Amino acid sequence: MLAKPGKVVTDFVKGKRKIYQPPVSFFLIWITMYLLLLYIVEKIFGENVVIDYKEYFGPTSTTKFAISHLSFVLLVVIPFQALYFYLLVARRKYNYFESFVVAIYFLGTIIILQSLFVILAIIIHLITGATLAIIYSDSLKIIYLAWAITDTIKLFRVKNKVIRVVLFAVLAFGTFTVWRLYGVPAIIEWILGES
Repeated sequence: MLAKPGKVVTDFVKGKRKIYQPPVSFFLIWITMYLLLLYIVEKIFGENVVIDYKEYFGPTSTTKFAISHLSFVLLVVIPFQALYFYLLVARRKYNYFESFVVAIYFLGTIIILQSLFVILAIIIHLITGATLAIIYSDSLKIIYLAWAITDTIKLFRVKNKVIRVVLFAVLAFGTFTVWRLYGVPAIIEWILGES
């Protein structure tokens, strides 16, 4: 998924599945590894010492709750990314469910990159004592989304590929950002306010 995302997702949808991890388990394995890594880092170094969340999901209590329930927070984004992929790239070749599979693979790979960001943050902290803000990892997400959609769209017969790549990256990351800044805080405030 890092080197040839287009080949992986198109092969999987075409039925060449034996050599690839199924998308749901791929996502669940990597989100579990990522959350475990965050937990270990927090236990060893302390909260916000290696990675500063800087109210990434709103107020500090909301951010802490969102990160501890990250798999649920991210599940909301998948249907939107699938819709964007379906409308901009695949509607003549794939159905919406197949586009959903592509979105799960893309998001799972973003979680791998988040894990690499945490490892990089640990190394930087050990060498310099500095703390990295989680917001810096957003550049990895944007770069990967642009790369993944570019590598995938070249396998489709669609016009205006560059425009579609840019639109997908902007919509996918934009939806995540709006959800992160407005949706998650509102829902968590409602949940915590109800309990």
